[in-house]
Amino acid sequence: VHYAACGALKNISFGKDADNKIAIKNCDGVPALVRLLRKTRDQDLTDIITGTLWNLSSQDSVKMEIVDHALHALSDEVMVTRSGWERGSNGAGGGEEDCKPRHLEWEIALTNTAGCLRNVSSERKEARRKLRECTGLVDSVMYIVQSQINCKEVDNKLTENCVCLLRNLSYHVHIEVPGAERYQETTPNSQGSASFSQKSRRFSSRRGKGQCHRAGWSPVACLFV
Repeated sequence: VHYAACGALKNISFGKDADNKIAIKNCDGVPALVRLLRKTRDQDLTDIITGTLWNLSSQDSVKMEIVDHALHALSDEVMVTRSGWERGSNGAGGGEEDCKPRHLEWEIALTNTAGCLRNVSSERKEARRKLRECTGLVDSVMYIVQSQINCKEVDNKLTENCVCLLRNLSYHVHIEVPGAERYQETTPNSQGSASFSQKSRRFSSRRGKGQCHRAGWSPVACLFV
């Protein structure tokens, strides 16, 4: 029953039409999905739950609902647990002896979750702050990327979602992290007239297929599964 119900929610949340996504949010659908995600140990059900949350995350008015209610579950139950990274390991280098391999059967759930977090990380400063502060999240994403590079398997949606998520989290990091004032330039830079923010705007405004953002750091396209 859970599988069928989540499959129905995934189907009706697919696409660009916002009405169904907002209706699911208004029915407390996100907390319900999170409760089931924390409870289930069924891989196929986890795939459908994370796919539904990815679909919902494309709607701006639902993004903070996901950040507030689903972030820690997605991190704890999928990204950190299934990435292969372990707390206490020496970073995100990939392939360390104290890190376990990622099981390929969890690739769908990881891809869905990374896509969901990629979408919500473009929402606002508060969303980025909560994602950066989520214990183990950045480390596990970095571990996945490094593992994909080591295996020469970078041309896939999992790697794309992880890299774009990291790019989103790097946006304005020099002014949004705690103690940001320590990173501010104290003397004028005489090496050219372009400031950091100007360079950042030029970089983020480039467009084209496969890029993570348009100008303003919103996703190029909403992603659905």
